[in-house]
Amino acid sequence: MPKLTTFNGQTIRRLIRGAFIAVPLGLLAHLVYVILATQPELLDSVARIKPGWLIAAGVMVLIPHLAHAARIFVWSRVFGNPLRPGQALRAVAINELGGAVTPTAFGGGYAKLYYLYKCGLSPGRATLMMVVGSVEDLVFVLGVVPATIILTKAWTNPHIADVGQQLLARWPIALAIALGVILLAVGVRWVLTRRKTNEIPTETTDRPKSLKERWHAYRHDLAAAISFAWKNGKGAFAFGSFCAALGWGMRYASVNALILGLGLATDWPLYSLLHWLIFGSMTLIPTPGAVGGAEVVFYVVFGAVLPIAVMPVLTSIWRFLTFYLALMLGAVGLALAGPGVDLTSSNDTEADTTSSVDNTQTEPSDALPLKSRS
Repeated sequence: MPKLTTFNGQTIRRLIRGAFIAVPLGLLAHLVYVILATQPELLDSVARIKPGWLIAAGVMVLIPHLAHAARIFVWSRVFGNPLRPGQALRAVAINELGGAVTPTAFGGGYAKLYYLYKCGLSPGRATLMMVVGSVEDLVFVLGVVPATIILTKAWTNPHIADVGQQLLARWPIALAIALGVILLAVGVRWVLTRRKTNEIPTETTDRPKSLKERWHAYRHDLAAAISFAWKNGKGAFAFGSFCAALGWGMRYASVNALILGLGLATDWPLYSLLHWLIFGSMTLIPTPGAVGGAEVVFYVVFGAVLPIAVMPVLTSIWRFLTFYLALMLGAVGLALAGPGVDLTSSNDTEADTTSSVDNTQTEPSDALPLKSRS
């Protein structure tokens, strides 16, 4: 079967170390931004922030990660390679760390794919788990977002029109910040790589003889996984779609708790829809983790419907909860608890993953995602 040698355990350790650098620097930058941009007369109102709503917002933004871990846990049981709950949480943390160093459109899926592979899932099954997760997300988008658009009458809503005009007027700022962050990241990487003269070797050298053979093995493995999931994964897909709806719904609604925490009035359907628009726009920002551009988009979108004077504080709190909090918890958790699997060992002990998928089709009880194993 094909090897995943371009991404290895050393890379994951680098992601963890990078998070311990990126999080403090990001928080420091936001602190400086708040101090410089917040008007002095608003400092009293900042001191009167309602902590209960901020705690609620923090819980709401963490629910999507727990729901993501639950989906991974259930699908791993479907394929007969049950992950422990801790491993499912680690896969989510690694996904977040990987997403923090790549553009949002790419995400951290490549890191999660490698980790699932190291947990015993074949490349085909790991890939299918990622694809199915995206389909489950799409079910939520196609079902809930249009309903929200109709509920808020977005096509006639003046706030939506104002947001569109602001985005069109401010896109050069977001582009300039994005390019600046990219140049800074490239410069830092160039400096660090010049200090290293030896490359860490890949973990495995005994690859299949040719790229054609590796592609054939991967394609056969993926086809077998798709066939098996189609027959046995309907319950898992329904559960995953529910988790996706719960997670994304909480994430998009969390901005309302932040706004209430600042003592402002909110419009739950409208502001949740605007929050979805922000996350959608972030996929177009080329910086790692959408750094810089995400803040500009949030500031522009909600600056069109909220008092502009409170936006520096709101933007920084939002970015901390939706980005830095999960990144920080994931890095600390992985550093303290470890990866939960040997990232340096080879998966060659698995004789033929495609045949193992075909064989498990005779065990329908393993395909029940909510049935506990003894």
